[in-house]
Amino acid sequence: MAKKIIITSIFILLIESIFFFWAYTNYIDEENKYLQTKTDELELRYTKIFDMYSVSANLVCGAINTKENILQIFSQAKDVDSMRRVALRKELYLELLPYYQYMQKSNYRQLHFHLPDNRSFLRFHRPRKYGDDLTKIRSTVRFANETQKIAKGFEEGRIFNGFRYVFPLSYNNEHIGTVETSVSFKAIIAQIEEHSNVICDFMINKKIVSQKVFDSEQQNYQNSLLNNFFYKEKKDYLKIKSKKIK
Repeated sequence: MAKKIIITSIFILLIESIFFFWAYTNYIDEENKYLQTKTDELELRYTKIFDMYSVSANLVCGAINTKENILQIFSQAKDVDSMRRVALRKELYLELLPYYQYMQKSNYRQLHFHLPDNRSFLRFHRPRKYGDDLTKIRSTVRFANETQKIAKGFEEGRIFNGFRYVFPLSYNNEHIGTVETSVSFKAIIAQIEEHSNVICDFMINKKIVSQKVFDSEQQNYQNSLLNNFFYKEKKDYLKIKSKKIK
């Protein structure tokens, strides 16, 4: 009798184990399917938003590429001395400042001109910072200057990270440099959260920030609560410092 009880108990435990394993496996499978569905939905939403901003960026930078006076000013910058370059920078800044202020209302936070050798010529978001070589910092700028093709993608920079749209510029059939605009990750997140029942956050590897961002601009970041190896942007990071060009 005792032997039968033991065998019956073992059989019941075996059946329960099999059922538990099946239920757990089925739960994991359904969970993975649900997460994959949500991931696909977010990826589709992200792609649509990125494409939407791409269309706008094409219009923004395309308009600059048709302005004779802008191209004429910028075309001189690569071949003149530093003193003349300062005057050209100020002239370009004053010409496009109203345009840049209008762009900011549409979530674009940068308008940045680069010389053909990848040096920064004019940052509208930080007009007093210029002349630094971006060759090893900004692969999009390097690609656009080398190939004279449009470069797009997320990238950390000397001041801001963002989704970059870098356009080659030419004047009188000569390559004169590039111009870019960018959209912050927070702008993308805001669009995703507005149309999806999700909460998003942004993190970036601390090493990338320390390697690329100016020391004076690293205060724009704070430690991520999710992982000590990552930063997140401060709440006021999108605010542009109102320092006029000299």
